[in-house]
Amino acid sequence: MNFKKAVIFLGCAAPVCALLNCLVMFFTIETSSGFFRTGYSSLAVLMLGIIAALIILSAVAFSRIRRLNPPAFWPYISAILSVVLGICFLAEAFKFTPLVGTTPAFAVFIRIFAVLSGIVFVWRGVNGLFFVPIYKEIYILPVIYMILKVVSTFIAYAGVATITETVFELFAICAMLIFTLNFAKAENGIKNKKGVGLSTPLCVVCALVILTQIAPYAVNYFAKKEALIHANSLFSPTSIILSLFIISVALFKNQKELD
Repeated sequence: MNFKKAVIFLGCAAPVCALLNCLVMFFTIETSSGFFRTGYSSLAVLMLGIIAALIILSAVAFSRIRRLNPPAFWPYISAILSVVLGICFLAEAFKFTPLVGTTPAFAVFIRIFAVLSGIVFVWRGVNGLFFVPIYKEIYILPVIYMILKVVSTFIAYAGVATITETVFELFAICAMLIFTLNFAKAENGIKNKKGVGLSTPLCVVCALVILTQIAPYAVNYFAKKEALIHANSLFSPTSIILSLFIISVALFKNQKELD
């Protein structure tokens, strides 16, 4: 599959996955318990299977393509998204509400690293727009922040039955962690089998998982229904901007690879 067809496939797969996950959450899951409604489990499993298949196929579509040189304006789009993402992290730090089981000290650590992560992405965006020097080692800070979020979420849901809503949220946060880790490696020039560039298939999977997870929460938020157990758990501008940022840095070659 060539680059253009792969992008078109991704553009079709993303809304289908989001729509199917909305249908699963709103029509096949008991909003009071999080378990499948009687008689709908087979349908829900089928739709979740389709989502998984589309995400896997999207990765396959990008697995053998060679990323193109970016259009002249593309680095500026990535830089602007980086600044917006950083601002979202900063806002998220001040709006953070500790989850059940999270100690005050642990909550302070999460807020601190959320602020530091915000500074990192704002700094990166400014670097892309105005060529301000940046220390590559600071990209480890968002990785630590995502690790703290995974731990916090797992602790909060440890006593909850394994339900679709909870499992998918953990998958999405883990996807954020995996991306930030690979992004830090790429920015620091740590080589993998394909050089120092980001893995496009991996980035596509991460972006799709995040978008698929937040779709029901976005609908729920704007509809003001609060029909989900964790009504506002993962839906935030940060998740949306992060998904767009992942795609922006993954589709085309970065400056390091061009050099």
